[in-house]
Formats: sequence, structure tokens, C-alpha cells
Amino acid sequence: MLCQFGLIPEGLRHANLRPAVASLLGLKPDKYSQGQMTYDLRRLRLHGLIERIPGTHRYRLTEEGTMASQFYTRLHKRVFRPALSCNGDEPINLPDSRPLAKIDKALGELLQEVSLVA
Repeated sequence: MLCQFGLIPEGLRHANLRPAVASLLGLKPDKYSQGQMTYDLRRLRLHGLIERIPGTHRYRLTEEGTMASQFYTRLHKRVFRPALSCNGDEPINLPDSRPLAKIDKALGELLQEVSLVA
């Protein structure tokens, strides 16, 4: 989601982002409140993924935010979409019969390693 707005030179605005986030969550824009959007933007800012443009009510992606959004986009494209796209009748063409469990374990180990290093 953040990748879509990362190249907007004037930055992200609450009003532009809210309908897009609501649609990704499967909600109508009026069901995703301004308070929820404000909370989500604050969390992204506190995690260092976006930063406020001084003197405005706009945000821009940080370098870390750009890298994180690209990573999750690639992870979804290369791992989750292929693993979840097969129907129940066809086996997934991977050596392990439980690829999502393997991915979950590897991702958990990576996240634990990163938090120990940081």
C-alpha cells in the first residue's frame, strides 16, 4: 500500500490514504474512521516508516519505510500468492508439503534475529 504513495512528491495526505486503506481492508470509507486512520499513521510514524513533512499535515516514506514496503510486496508476490493460489485438489509444487509453515518458521527466526541485533 505504501509503495503506491511513495513517489508522490508532495507526500501522503490523510484524505488520500483513508479510502485506499479502507478498500484494502474490505470496508466502505465511512466504516474506516478518521480516528483509525490517524492511529495507523501515528503507528507508522513511531515505527519509522513514515515521517511528517515539517509545517504540513503530509507524510512521506522514510528510507526504511520504502525498503519495508518493497520487501513485503515482494514477499507477497513471490511467496504467499503462489502458495495460496493452488486449490485444495492440487499439491503445491514445493519440496516441503507444508510451505507456509516453513515460511512462518523462517520469518519468525528472522524477526527474532533482527530484534536481538537491534
